[in-house]
Amino acid sequence: MDRPSNSTSDNYSARLDKNGPRVLVCSIPKSGTYLLGRIFEELGLEDTCLHISRSESSLYQNGNLQAYRSSPERFRVDQPFRECVSQICPRQFAVSHLPCDSETKKLATELRVVFLHRDLRDCLISLMRFIADSGRDACFGSAWIQMPDGPERLAAFMKTYDWFCAQWVEPLLGWQKQAGVLSVSFEDLMGDNGQVQQRLCVQALCSHVGIDPMAIDLDRILLSALNVSTLTWSGNRSRRDQYWSSAAEATFKKMKGIELNRKLGYDFRNEGLAPIPKLIKQLRFVH
Repeated sequence: MDRPSNSTSDNYSARLDKNGPRVLVCSIPKSGTYLLGRIFEELGLEDTCLHISRSESSLYQNGNLQAYRSSPERFRVDQPFRECVSQICPRQFAVSHLPCDSETKKLATELRVVFLHRDLRDCLISLMRFIADSGRDACFGSAWIQMPDGPERLAAFMKTYDWFCAQWVEPLLGWQKQAGVLSVSFEDLMGDNGQVQQRLCVQALCSHVGIDPMAIDLDRILLSALNVSTLTWSGNRSRRDQYWSSAAEATFKKMKGIELNRKLGYDFRNEGLAPIPKLIKQLRFVH
């Protein structure tokens, strides 16, 4: 997979146990999957270039970024889930949007799993922008893409993709409470909740994959990882105030988005509540 040279990973790879953990990212789509992958690379883990699904995998290797984005079917390999997971070697990681069900939970006991999430409103905006930019899902024939970029287009997009929460969010929520799984938010990774929380988040990731968080240069890793274009990057960060509307909110509610957001720790502000801090507890996690 075409990537810029990694200047920091070699510094930290030697600090990983040669028989170290095999890592699997289980993320809600558009919550920073490949951003987290970049952070893992900076920490010295090797990317398998696999995006694992239930009955197939996508091997984003020996191609170019534009082809990966616009024609993912060219890189798909029919492969049972168990066989895909077996290809993750020690000190390697793969990414996925796999659900938390009995089969995946059983295999996940052999791995270090990271569950990655984001406010679902922002996931939907980012997904729309990515599909429009990449041309995936034969979107150029869709009614929503004929509209000007903005709130009207998003509202129409959400009606077309009203299955998003049922298919790509709800089945993954179980990872939050699964023993041994580290839950991480996109907002923490990006520093939206402050630099202290951002650093705690990366330290928790280090501990989860067997790296001493006190032995790394957090600032350098974040600077390197946050300034690189990734497979699903849309050019700049999505801004909710440019897209969201009352029509989008109404559709979001019908999609159970508000309910699912609360389960993920969002939307408490609207209810006058405060989310329970989870990250500090996770820092105490011991394998």
